[in-house]
Amino acid sequence: MNIPELRWKIFELIWAPESTRKKTFLALALTCKSFTEPALDFLWRELDGLDPLIRCLPPSLWKIDKQELKFQRVMMLDDWSIFFKYNCRVSSLKMSMFGLVRVGTEIWDALGCPPFPLPLLPNLTTLGWNSPDEAFPCIRSFVTQTLTTLTIGTYYSPFSFGPRVQPILSWIPALCPSVSHFEFHGDEESGDEESGDASIALQSWSHLISVTTG
Repeated sequence: MNIPELRWKIFELIWAPESTRKKTFLALALTCKSFTEPALDFLWRELDGLDPLIRCLPPSLWKIDKQELKFQRVMMLDDWSIFFKYNCRVSSLKMSMFGLVRVGTEIWDALGCPPFPLPLLPNLTTLGWNSPDEAFPCIRSFVTQTLTTLTIGTYYSPFSFGPRVQPILSWIPALCPSVSHFEFHGDEESGDEESGDASIALQSWSHLISVTTG
């Protein structure tokens, strides 16, 4: 076993509880130079929302206004260069409507036009997506060829299956053909309309092992 593999094994053995995980790996990243990269990989590999990636950018770029994360100016190349340091480390992104901070529309717009080829998180294998319908098209910027677990929730208010949302479900399988676990959840009022649109994706995936809808 070489030294990098040994370090990785050590980090796996000290995998911390959820409540202290980020503090533990941040401390390890600052301990010594040889720990920095693997500690950052562990620190960033699972995200509950986009706000940690936005908050690592210069404070002149963003602000929080009434529990909504907003941009105060245009995202520049220097900002994207900081984003590049962390985006490839993320393997799991799970967004929830119950997060303490909402992501503003202008942030979704900026993330949809990066100065580099998509996807935004190239090593993503797990994606839990829940957004208002105006941000739903941005899912195309996050799905990857390596994605194996995809959960789409439409509980977020407001959300409606209008013309800007429906076609995307038919495109998703081509963008993430390796999906083996798929979940699609919505509110009770949408019912058959949502289930019908989800079936479009199901017909195109050849690696499915489990499916949950409703």
